[in-house]
Amino acid sequence: MESFLSHAREHLSNDVQNITGKMTSAGGDSHFWEDATTPSKVRQYLDSPKEVEKLKGMKWLLAMLSKGREVSEFFPDVVKNVVVKSVEVKKMVYLYLVHYADYDSTCREIALLSINSFQKDMAGTNQLIRGLALRVMTSIRVPDVIQIQLLAVRKCATDSSPYVRKCAATALAKIYALDPDQLGNLKQILDKLLKDSSTMVLGSAVAAFNEVCPTSYDILHRSFRKLCHLLADMDEWTQVVALEVLTRYLRNQFTDPAPGVAAAARLQAKQRSTAAVKGHIGSTVKRRVVKKAFYSDEEDESDEEDVQVGNANDRPELGSVFTGADAETEGDLDPDHRLALRSSLPLLKSRNSGVVLGVCALHYYCGPQVRACTYPSHRSAVFCC
Repeated sequence: MESFLSHAREHLSNDVQNITGKMTSAGGDSHFWEDATTPSKVRQYLDSPKEVEKLKGMKWLLAMLSKGREVSEFFPDVVKNVVVKSVEVKKMVYLYLVHYADYDSTCREIALLSINSFQKDMAGTNQLIRGLALRVMTSIRVPDVIQIQLLAVRKCATDSSPYVRKCAATALAKIYALDPDQLGNLKQILDKLLKDSSTMVLGSAVAAFNEVCPTSYDILHRSFRKLCHLLADMDEWTQVVALEVLTRYLRNQFTDPAPGVAAAARLQAKQRSTAAVKGHIGSTVKRRVVKKAFYSDEEDESDEEDVQVGNANDRPELGSVFTGADAETEGDLDPDHRLALRSSLPLLKSRNSGVVLGVCALHYYCGPQVRACTYPSHRSAVFCC
């Protein structure tokens, strides 16, 4: 009888645990956002030999990170789990280490003890682990490990995964900020990454170029046309940086498509101000404006407005900045110059305002003074610069 009751109690406890587990899984991981867990309990989770317990501790730490809480006190406990076999736990460990690897001198010293583990993981089979390991290693701001970081970046720059090569491009700016004397080695790695055919890698390489060596146009020559062709395929935030780089490149490497425009604009402004002082105000005429109806069953509307017309003596000369004579100068542009301008035009449809402003700046500073283009998908979409 007693054995029967003990078995019954055991089955009942197992059923209760199963029901509790199902209720927890049904609710998701929302309970990790609560502050009910104590620091000692989290350390107990991280020191546990069971991967399930380690996973609970890491989820709680990442939840606190996302809430903006400061949890750097657990850094030594997290570093011990770098060698864990579970890929899920290792991802979370690396995300935590990326955030706190350069938090203070203590975290930097503790992270240095795990460099061998980072190097081992960069030779693993999981591309995400390789990229995260490189990110953690290059986040350690200790000049003594610069050479180790350079070797790791050089190795990952030739990795088979585009994600890992992207992480290598992002790491170039970190190393340059730590030791600017490594510019020569960084430019060699950057030259390889700029030749990459993946838009993910190319975008990060252009961003690294903009931070590491923004005036070294010699390493950008061979990648210029590819950058123009792949500009529309990049993500919108990379497009902002790429447009800035292209604007500087065109102004530095090509001739001015509208020479004398600034002087002509100043002369015209001076003529207008002189005419206004002398009282030569143009006459006023009426012009009929017809507004087309949007729908077919509506009637067209017409209205009159007053238009001020200047004197004949105040008209600009033919070929000045205020006439359309410069619209034909596009035929005189260098083919690569024209390629950059035309490749950027589809980005005017971008939903990112920064991209649209980048295109406008590119055409304003590098394009012919008068240049209009219409899009078939718009009834009257005209872009002039």
